[in-house]
Amino acid sequence: MAKKAKDIPYDGPAIELIDIVAGYGDTIVLDGISLSVKHKEIFTVIGLSGSGKSTLLKLVIGFLKPFSGKIFIDGEDITHFSERRMRKVRMKLGMVFQHAALFDSLSVYDNIAFPVRQRKNVPRSKIRGIVADKLADVDMQGTGKLMPSELSGGMQKRVGLARALAENPRIILYDEPTTGLDPVITNNINRLILKTRDSYEATSLVISHDMESVFRISDRVGVLLDGKIIALGTPGEIQASNNKEVQAFIHGEEFPSHLERHISLV
Repeated sequence: MAKKAKDIPYDGPAIELIDIVAGYGDTIVLDGISLSVKHKEIFTVIGLSGSGKSTLLKLVIGFLKPFSGKIFIDGEDITHFSERRMRKVRMKLGMVFQHAALFDSLSVYDNIAFPVRQRKNVPRSKIRGIVADKLADVDMQGTGKLMPSELSGGMQKRVGLARALAENPRIILYDEPTTGLDPVITNNINRLILKTRDSYEATSLVISHDMESVFRISDRVGVLLDGKIIALGTPGEIQASNNKEVQAFIHGEEFPSHLERHISLV
């Protein structure tokens, strides 16, 4: 891979949430969440569908404001930032969406070039070089002229990652990066996530249901349930947890009856 994440003179937590309460309307989805993600760490959040994982991503990227608490990106309190100020913060962030979210009407080349073209006065020759580098980074050389409809699901995910890397982000957010992929393609995506962390020295915040992938790629794992982090640790510590709810989730077993009521609007 070519260029590393933007060099920012800050060595504290890349992402920090302090006592976050958040939700939609009168519904509280996250209830007093605190967590800290280290620079260059792959931190994965797991939990039941509707437990608040997507809400957590929306808070970090600034699409949602918390009811209370504070959110820091590279030590900067973004909690009450305006949309204009958040646009500058998002230049540090790369987002890999669950279903790739490519622009159907744009070629692979133009999808990857899109975030770069948002900056003014970037020469075409530089854009060509960036796109070529990012396609090489995700093992997709020579596909720039193809349309998203001509790509498999795994190829679309790789193009989505290439687009997320276009601005050499300091932090990459992954929303269910291996959902719907077969085991071979899943392994390829996991390899690319690790390769990206090592080559770009970027921090990764991952949302996933794929337990095999979670325990393969993660430095630490947080288990989210009913709006709270109920367990936090290395993959080995989570697997060895004596928390019955954690064990039920990671082994796909039936939850205690009081959890069956869990319904979410997320």
